Amino acid sequence: MRRKQSRGFSLVEMTVALAIFGVLILVLAALEYELFRVDRAVQLDSFSHPEPAAVLARFRSDVLSCTGRPDSSGVWSQGPTTLLLTIQRNDGAETVIWDFSERKTAKRIVVRNSLVVSQWSAAGVPSYRIGTWMLDGGQQAVRLTGVDEKGGIVVDQIYAPRVTGA
Repeated sequence: MRRKQSRGFSLVEMTVALAIFGVLILVLAALEYELFRVDRAVQLDSFSHPEPAAVLARFRSDVLSCTGRPDSSGVWSQGPTTLLLTIQRNDGAETVIWDFSERKTAKRIVVRNSLVVSQWSAAGVPSYRIGTWMLDGGQQAVRLTGVDEKGGIVVDQIYAPRVTGA
């Protein structure tokens, strides 16, 4: 007796396979949409509020260039919301003061020969706190922590001054 050989899939098998692929494509489309939505929100937030990035860039540059950390300068003194840095320039030394004492505001003040020579501020930034961090080898670094309105940490950076050889 001869048995009839099957030459393909039945209609039921094809329908089940298409249904499974349809569900998988639907799940992938939903994930792709969610990723696009989150990515778009992050891009809009970054472009509509560039101040935090500007604060971090200037802060990093100042800490990397500093040659010392004075205890005080005029009415300012080192503390959890104030950082004083001495930076040596070609035309002399200057003291850069980072003042985060006002909520959601960052101020950068440059003092040379007891005179304020420039001021810069950014509003709408996280509330920053300044701390110290000891690196391997004993070098002291600056730790900058920023928190949002809900108390979540949004910035936690450690900056170490450049080590200059004698």
